[in-house]
Amino acid sequence: MLLSISPPPKLFDIDAIPVFDYSIITNRDFWVVPENCNDTDFEKFLYNINMENNVYVGSRGCPYQCAFCVEGNLKQKHRMRSPEKIYFDLRSLLQNTKSKLIIFGDDTFTASKTRVFEMCKIINQLRKEFDFVWFAEGRVNVLAKNPELIRTMAQAGMLVLQVGIESGSQQVLDAQNKRITVEEIKTTFAEIGKLKDLDIRITGNLILGGTAETAETLQESLEFIKELYKLSDFNAQINYSYLVPFKGTPIGDNPDKYDVTVLNDNFEMDMHQFAEIICHSKSVTHKQLSAYYSKYQTELFHFFQRNIFYFEKQKIDNRILSDRKLQRKYAIPNDMAPWTRTIYSYQTFSSYYDLFDKKFIIKDTQNVNLDMYPIRVWEIDYDFQNNYYLFDNLKNEEIIIDGNDIFLWEIADGQHTIREILQDKNSPFKNNLSQQIIELALNFYKKMYENFALVFSEI
Repeated sequence: MLLSISPPPKLFDIDAIPVFDYSIITNRDFWVVPENCNDTDFEKFLYNINMENNVYVGSRGCPYQCAFCVEGNLKQKHRMRSPEKIYFDLRSLLQNTKSKLIIFGDDTFTASKTRVFEMCKIINQLRKEFDFVWFAEGRVNVLAKNPELIRTMAQAGMLVLQVGIESGSQQVLDAQNKRITVEEIKTTFAEIGKLKDLDIRITGNLILGGTAETAETLQESLEFIKELYKLSDFNAQINYSYLVPFKGTPIGDNPDKYDVTVLNDNFEMDMHQFAEIICHSKSVTHKQLSAYYSKYQTELFHFFQRNIFYFEKQKIDNRILSDRKLQRKYAIPNDMAPWTRTIYSYQTFSSYYDLFDKKFIIKDTQNVNLDMYPIRVWEIDYDFQNNYYLFDNLKNEEIIIDGNDIFLWEIADGQHTIREILQDKNSPFKNNLSQQIIELALNFYKKMYENFALVFSEI
């Protein structure tokens, strides 16, 4: 199939564009409303439209020419709308929509250090009037040289920073004309990990199977992903997908030059193009590439299991509760909340945190006393042959409940305080309520709490 690409139109001054009038989104006069649509349904429709209209683009083009990307290869100059115009655009958007999460769609929000400071100044002014957080894309070469930009953006309400990683192999990055280094990527992720006082996370994207890719570089990238997660203190979400050789990109227009085999010339009509292998480096086979994709999924799942669940429970709880709060307040999707996305891969944990998030549930075992109500969260199978309960915790450690602890576990139904449990007529402790017995009971319940098997309620 032959494609004819027209020459680019004459560039125009983007500051000549009037301030965007977002009021038309909620103005019924601008909509064709079906006769059978009642007011309630139409208002619900408008609300959803408002929530979806949260993307703002304050610049055009990209000053880089990555071999796989369309935007930087359009032969058009990178142009930025003036901060003054952007202020009024954003004000119109925030004033007329219900959006509390603004997506800056600029291909490179951090193209200029000065520009970042100007934009943050504008955003800080607007956040005095409107409650919102935001997302932007950046370049690691700029951020690694100017790490203070990350803190500046985070203090201005940036919740998610997205960067292009593309590969953990310098060989592949150079072949893609990415103009970044693996050290710059690591520096950027490490800066995210250092910001303990700010709630910010980073998203990175990798491309699998592109130019100069080999089985060795695929393995190199897998290990690199693990290193980046650790550097960011796991405040990251790293995504990976197959290369798509779009027309208009150097790879798409001349795949042989980039040592790439294109398998499907009609891929641009395929809605699943990022999930399927459209092309691959001639140094790696289709079978190898597919196998490595599966390997990434399996190894990273176990990597998270070996790492996140070894953090203290309070750290996990604090992060999940923070993510849930952001989801309620700003409609943050799960793909911007990496801890929640990881923890919720265990399906039962969504229900666990639905309960744990309640105001009457104790969030710190230092506050637990005899007047609290222990509530067992899971139903655990009883081993009649060995006379104990047995379950594997999230660290894959075996937890055994035996002896008098069986009574403590079975009666923890949320209907009795710890004091009432110890004094119960069937309690093995009722005739010996020494301080030692009390400590043993409290320690058992706290152990179950630390293993996500039990919570404490005030009521």
